[in-house]
Amino acid sequence: MGARLRRSGRAGLVTFLVVIALVGSAIIASAAVQPKAAAYPSTANRVRGHGYCSYPFSRTHFDFDIRTDSSKRLVGRFVTQMGVASPLTFYGNRPASLFVSGTSGQFEIWGQVRGNGPGAGAYYKATVKFTGQIGEAYTYRRSTIDITVASPTKTLYTKSCTISGGRVVIPKNART
Repeated sequence: MGARLRRSGRAGLVTFLVVIALVGSAIIASAAVQPKAAAYPSTANRVRGHGYCSYPFSRTHFDFDIRTDSSKRLVGRFVTQMGVASPLTFYGNRPASLFVSGTSGQFEIWGQVRGNGPGAGAYYKATVKFTGQIGEAYTYRRSTIDITVASPTKTLYTKSCTISGGRVVIPKNART
């Protein structure tokens, strides 16, 4: 039988079908062992948030919107009031990095401290770590934020809290 098949015109067709079957079974086998989407670190090309820590008049307000523009550059802003006793405000407008994994992540942004007090007028880097939610719909899951404004030699301000008013959102349509 093998000799007849080898000499017939059907040999090419049978060989083609065997190759297709092997490739198909390899694809199915690899798909079965890969983790589902939630197990992979997910990234986003936008994150935004606003709110305050503790009560509204505590001077811990913050607001940010960091995203990747059409040319794949990071753009955005970050503003935070720096504490109860401090009349200083950090204005960041040069994002350096953005990393999101699931509902948490961090970004770094360069900016200037404004106001009256030590450090005013100087440029600092803010590192913001957060947990948030995916999508615009309100959930009862509280967002958290950890803000550090520092130069290479000293830390000017640090605040870590559960957000009382506001939230951090990773838009669904901004996920890559």
